[in-house]
Amino acid sequence: MSNQVSPFSSIISPGFWQKFAELVLQQKAVTSRIPIWGYYGPSSTKLSIFTVDHTSFDEYPATYYNQLSVKGEIISTSSLEEFKNLDKNSLIGEYLCLENTEKKPESLKTFFILSYPDLKSYTFTYWFAFPAISSIKFSYMSPSPVPESLLPVFEASKEIWKFGFFLVDLTTCTLKPLEENTGSEIFGYLEPSGIDSVPGWVIRNYLAYIIKARKLQSGDEIKLLSLLPKKSEFSESRIYLIKLEFPDDWESHPKILGWERNENKLLPRMVDLKSNLDPVTLSESFVDFNLKLMKWRLFPEFDLDLMHEVKVCILGAGTLGCNVARTLMGWGVRHISIVDSGKVSYSNPVRQSLYTYKDSGKGKAITAADSLKNIFPGVEAKGYDIHIPMPGHPTSPSTVEKVKQDFHTLEELIKTHDVIFLLTDTRESRWAPTMLGAAYDKIVINAALGFDSYVVLRHGRSTEDLGCYFCTDVVVPGDSTQDRTLDQQCTVTRPGVSMIAASLAVELMAAVLHVGKGLSKNPTLGAPPHSLRGWLSSSQHISPMFARFTNCSGCSEKVVGAYKDEGIELILRVLGDSSYLEILSGLDKLKEGLEGIVELDDTEESD
Repeated sequence: MSNQVSPFSSIISPGFWQKFAELVLQQKAVTSRIPIWGYYGPSSTKLSIFTVDHTSFDEYPATYYNQLSVKGEIISTSSLEEFKNLDKNSLIGEYLCLENTEKKPESLKTFFILSYPDLKSYTFTYWFAFPAISSIKFSYMSPSPVPESLLPVFEASKEIWKFGFFLVDLTTCTLKPLEENTGSEIFGYLEPSGIDSVPGWVIRNYLAYIIKARKLQSGDEIKLLSLLPKKSEFSESRIYLIKLEFPDDWESHPKILGWERNENKLLPRMVDLKSNLDPVTLSESFVDFNLKLMKWRLFPEFDLDLMHEVKVCILGAGTLGCNVARTLMGWGVRHISIVDSGKVSYSNPVRQSLYTYKDSGKGKAITAADSLKNIFPGVEAKGYDIHIPMPGHPTSPSTVEKVKQDFHTLEELIKTHDVIFLLTDTRESRWAPTMLGAAYDKIVINAALGFDSYVVLRHGRSTEDLGCYFCTDVVVPGDSTQDRTLDQQCTVTRPGVSMIAASLAVELMAAVLHVGKGLSKNPTLGAPPHSLRGWLSSSQHISPMFARFTNCSGCSEKVVGAYKDEGIELILRVLGDSSYLEILSGLDKLKEGLEGIVELDDTEESD
């Protein structure tokens, strides 16, 4: 005696989980049961497919062609432990009552989903159950085709058979609902199985219903019509002679099963929908859309992975720093560190794009990093509230330890980042990062502003004979803030200049990163210039280039070598006496050999 049936294979659309997550958050009870609809119908494969989708939570079922709706529930547990500890046998027994099937035949087809929704990680652990009686054994015998006279009746009686179970009066060639059973009809059902002579899962409960409705005995035989609509044709439908066998106590002690198998094992399943539901992950997939279009149509050699991986450190979170950070994110940069020791003032937010009025009084570096994460949560941004050591700004016994700590932090940031932007508001604050960038051979990009002018400059690396920010100066950096008037202490510049300079600085970085080995320029972005200088008032723009200066106070071998030998001791000495840089770099001897030299002061352009 055979008992082989084709079990349901569940298919869940992502929209189902999205709707479920919304409803879970609305439920007051920790553990809740939510009514849902499921759907099944004739299968075009060997699997019996059972689906749920976003419409499953509607008050009324959706209408799909040749698909039957099934009323069920999804049980939401509050923890994975509760999910695991629930008595699965008792739970499945709750959903199948033989008395109900006599009064409400629709309960013949039932299902539920046991679930644990982890809405923090957007993972859903779940287990489908299709409760069914397994005590009744049966065998298919003598299949025969359906009389041709019935075929047009099926098409005309869809409103009856779309319930899934029905009666067939072979004498009158009519279909009837189960409630009109007189004892002379044969029973029919919509077949979900795609395997010949192997019925679908629904037959288990249907046979139990038939036994009770006809008061059958073990060993009796019945006829059963298996309806198979295929493209509005019913010619593949069959009438089977079925022999039944069941124990006497099958009603009082029914054996109920129905948990869906996972790879042929009785185990739940887990789906990770972070990419579909997590707002941060969704935003990550969309923020690069413009860059992917750019690569597809205009810039085929664009390396998006490179931009995602490059680590950028911004020194200075003022007007330039904020605009550089925003433009970096536009290029797909995901790792940004920001250094600044200042506070947001009331005048900053209108010019510095990462701050608002409510940020006034907060530390710039940390606030700017938080602002980047608010704009795009996928960026790894961190702020560092440290002072950059500056020549001519001496320390005191009470501050020397803080100076050492801040320098070591700066040193570590330069070592661990690929690109360094120097955007601070004084000339001397760029000295230490310039020296460190040369020592560790980093891409260093400077930008500074005048009233209507700007300069953007990249420092030469070890393989290039290009100068740095200090290579054109014979004056070492010192305290440029001493004895300055208010207008000299503040950045007084046309508002649009910083945006132009910041954009050019980031574009310069992109061009440098995309210059391949052996190439002097990228086919699309061109050759990265050494420097860019512009004046808005005259609409001029030039790209001068100059060589490395052997007596440079910032990047010369003498200064870099002294740092490698002395470390923090060199920094402390220069802070106390900036003129030591003249001796160290050889500028003092150079100046002795020049007559009539005009010394310049530290009133340079700043940002």
